[in-house]
Amino acid sequence: MSQTPAPVENAVPSFSSRILKLAKQIQTERTEFLASKGLLPGYDDFLLAIGTAEGITMGALAEALEITPSSTTKIAVKMEASNLVRREPSRIDSRQNHAFLTEKGITLAQEIMETYNALDAKLLENVKSKETEKAFKFFDRLEGDPASAGKKPKKAGKKKSKDKSIKNANKKTEKKSKKSK
Repeated sequence: MSQTPAPVENAVPSFSSRILKLAKQIQTERTEFLASKGLLPGYDDFLLAIGTAEGITMGALAEALEITPSSTTKIAVKMEASNLVRREPSRIDSRQNHAFLTEKGITLAQEIMETYNALDAKLLENVKSKETEKAFKFFDRLEGDPASAGKKPKKAGKKKSKDKSIKNANKKTEKKSKKSK
């Protein structure tokens, strides 16, 4: 006879499970929004990357998005067909093309940012700003950001600045000299 394992009582989902659940909810909302605009996931990053670096080369765009140059070109062709992006050959190197957003592309990129900002606001509506700052630092450390990984939290209380210490020393010296006169 085989024994069935005992059920896990009061099991709490793991930390990573909770993060994944929240991420799936966010991804679903973003994907639904993109579908309503006729875009596939990843095309938003493509438009936003061009919007922040007008005239970016296809190679630099591929590197920024961490996709292959051929994938970048394929997406650019689709975006051109939708009148969201235009590519221009480089004046210096004819092998390179530079990507620019069209007016329609700029409008869509702004709408994407507004929608994503609204999703973030909804997500953080019950979170205090100090908690948000701490969360960003926490995620930086989780992601292995060397700039924040070595930082230690500040201790409570204020440290005296050197200027204040010098002023206090000068005041004490002045008091002593007045008493001696």
